[in-house]
Amino acid sequence: MPAMQDAARRLMLDCAMALDDGDFARWPLCFTADATYRITTRRNERAGHPYSVMWCDGQAGLWDRVEALERANLYDPHHYCHILSDTQPVAGTPDSFAGRTNFLLMRTMQDGSTLPFLSGHYRDTVVLQGGRALFRERVVVLDQCRIDTLLAIPV
Repeated sequence: MPAMQDAARRLMLDCAMALDDGDFARWPLCFTADATYRITTRRNERAGHPYSVMWCDGQAGLWDRVEALERANLYDPHHYCHILSDTQPVAGTPDSFAGRTNFLLMRTMQDGSTLPFLSGHYRDTVVLQGGRALFRERVVVLDQCRIDTLLAIPV
């Protein structure tokens, strides 16, 4: 499992860097074709509610999110800086890994102002596919119940 855990950690960093660098077309490439990506809140998770801020089924849904971000959504230009904790293993095999990673997301606006934007944790299931580690499932659990502005860029 250590090799799979290392591959999962690299994937988590690559995914965060793609979003932080504004290279949104790299983001869906971190997921399997049948992946699930969901953003929810800690409150909804604890209550067992399926409500989500964002839910994408399959890599096609992720590509749709990128296309909307680049062509349709209107939002104040900004960029992210992910600060990630180490990943706590939950389960694993030689070909899969499940873990939890805490995050703090800083947002910098076009005027240069930087503030904490979101915090929470990722609950990930990573698998090996074609020799690459990819997310089969990524659930983003936000500490916040309310987001102060449009969530345009994936977390």
